[in-house]
Amino acid sequence: MGWWSKDIMGGDIPLDFEDLLYGLAKVEKFPEDVDGNTIGMADIPVKSLTHEVINAYIAYIEKDKYEKEIGYQVLGVMMMKIGAPISKELKAKIIEAAQLDEWAMADTDRAFIMGQFIGILSAYEGTPIEIKSKGLFETMAEKLNEGIVLFDDSDLTKQMKKLSNKKIK
Repeated sequence: MGWWSKDIMGGDIPLDFEDLLYGLAKVEKFPEDVDGNTIGMADIPVKSLTHEVINAYIAYIEKDKYEKEIGYQVLGVMMMKIGAPISKELKAKIIEAAQLDEWAMADTDRAFIMGQFIGILSAYEGTPIEIKSKGLFETMAEKLNEGIVLFDDSDLTKQMKKLSNKKIK
């Protein structure tokens, strides 16, 4: 899918990094109840973000030449979301990652978001903070409300129109 918003968590790459952190912390991202129904997205418990988990995550993102900055930004969002302590050294790396964000260097909206993120992170002292991010469907709904055509009249769209016009028995 790529990116659907300019927010830190507004794309596939940040969600992949989020999944990596859940996996390393051994936390089920979408737990189910006894009937097998998803009960919503779980937070990673602070106690699950051990030094070993954070170091393994950092080791992984340090190998990524292209998306390392995004990886650090995601770590900052995830840690602030749950109120996890962030060392001065790690906070400095996350801030540097936001300052080096290539997209922000070319886009004023993204630069504004990075500036807000840096300000929030700089003041962060361990109290949980939710960093808002638009989801894919929220972004699509906004575009549709603005009258923006998301899909052209391709064969796939034609097939979808045919299916939507069929009566369900």
